[in-house]
Amino acid sequence: MMGACLRDAGYETAYFGKWHIPVKDKARHGYDIFDTRPVYGADKEQPIKFERFLSERDTSRPFFATVSLHNPYDICQHIRNQELPEGEIEEPLPENSKRPPLPEGFEIPDGYPEMILKFRTTDPAMSKLYPTQDGDEARWREYLWAYYRLTEKVDREVGKVMDALEAGGHADNTAIVFISDHGEGLGLHHWTQKQAFVETSARIPFIVSIPGQTPGNSVNEEDLISTMDIFPTFCELGGAEIPESLPGESLAPLIRKESSDWRDHVVSENEFTFGSGTGLHGRMVRSARYKYSIFVEGENREWLVDMETDPSESTNLVNDPEHAEALHQHRKWMQEWATEVRDEKFPYVA
Repeated sequence: MMGACLRDAGYETAYFGKWHIPVKDKARHGYDIFDTRPVYGADKEQPIKFERFLSERDTSRPFFATVSLHNPYDICQHIRNQELPEGEIEEPLPENSKRPPLPEGFEIPDGYPEMILKFRTTDPAMSKLYPTQDGDEARWREYLWAYYRLTEKVDREVGKVMDALEAGGHADNTAIVFISDHGEGLGLHHWTQKQAFVETSARIPFIVSIPGQTPGNSVNEEDLISTMDIFPTFCELGGAEIPESLPGESLAPLIRKESSDWRDHVVSENEFTFGSGTGLHGRMVRSARYKYSIFVEGENREWLVDMETDPSESTNLVNDPEHAEALHQHRKWMQEWATEVRDEKFPYVA
């Protein structure tokens, strides 16, 4: 595990906040300081714990620390009209005219994958998990407003982490990476939460700052990155040996702008309802221009969109002769990936 690799490379390791892995054994996860409780309602506590760690740590060793914050995850509870674990949104709800507009691509496209529609309309449990799917425009716009407020709320805690680095004299010699594990539907195709392959859910922030190595305000929207790349990236940045079994690639050459030779596609997979046994799975290949998705069952199992001309992902090109070559290429990439990872049971299309 990542903490163990950095610990073995000589780092003092610390982890604060939300932890979703069923591993508590320090010998396995590798964190000298492992403070993961309470999980919910604790965002405000994590920067305080991190600042204390900086003031009390072993200064003879470099440090590798993770501050894992919960929000804007409270959007899940907000759309279910439940109590928010991190506390209520501090700003009052504005008048309807001040709520964000609905996104382009809000409506469900013609010929949309039947499996996704089935998942949200015929499973009784889903009506509780995704109650906004039938809400009126005001409810959807309130949901968007809430998500942006929750994002601002956690951004304040990120700012406190940065302040702690500055106050401790570490701002000029610490590599900082900000990342999320997934995005949010944000109303695209009437979608909320994660799991779907829509861009708002599948595309996440990845911000890197290394003093003296990364230029300020530089944005890379071309290279395709996977969360599998995080582990080997930290190993290389920290001078640790990269385990050969890791599936990702170190992003260090891209971060340092030492290489322009990078992958031409990346693969993602999902299982709806959080592994509860519905058997509703999907796979996705994302290339620079196209996104190809395939689902385990139902009509319109395949979905191919041109992200350059159709960023709202509203037109399925699977049956368009002009895009037959792109479809063939993405099917081929998907088959190659399935062979590599031995994903043999999923019903792919050759």
